[in-house]
Amino acid sequence: MLIQTTYPEIRAKLRAGDVIAFSGSGRISRMIQRFTRSGISHVGIVFEILEDDVRRVKLMESTTLSGVAGVQETYLAERCEGYGGPIWWLPLAERNRSEMDMHRFWKALCDQRGKRYDYRQVLHHGWDILKLFSQGEDWRRIYCSELAAIGLKASFVLPMWMNVSEIRPNDLCAFKIYTENYYQISGVAREIRKFNIMNPEDWRNK
Repeated sequence: MLIQTTYPEIRAKLRAGDVIAFSGSGRISRMIQRFTRSGISHVGIVFEILEDDVRRVKLMESTTLSGVAGVQETYLAERCEGYGGPIWWLPLAERNRSEMDMHRFWKALCDQRGKRYDYRQVLHHGWDILKLFSQGEDWRRIYCSELAAIGLKASFVLPMWMNVSEIRPNDLCAFKIYTENYYQISGVAREIRKFNIMNPEDWRNK
């Protein structure tokens, strides 16, 4: 069930491994939405750090911000303040969180830092809109949902056989790995179509 809230109200509940979904209105965002037939154009994954003994909530995401196009760390509070469209928090279900290997999660994400954004994935979504063709896993350049899936796969939330280079933002939102409730923290209220309905074990690039 969708719950409308704000970032300050849920900040203390955010935990590493949760997914943040975005619906943008820029040119690339609109292309992704059209090619994937979904309102979701971007995803990032939550991690937490201590700065001067203060807990900070950050995202690891592959995106284009401030002249940088690729994998980067951002503060979720700043992303919420500066973003014009809807943003959703998708909390991992406890059954999945309890199985996470956090060391592998951190290492997998940190190993992707600085890699360039994979614009080819956007084009791949366009020409393979029906998902008829599979491409091999390739982490030289990283797409947004690919990055989040790398962390979740490495930590055993997603199956180890899964080709993360084929996962689209709407696929990641559809995997049944979240709590029943999810939260919109920015923008006009809008549900995510097909949220939390698909067992990842049943996903075969479809």
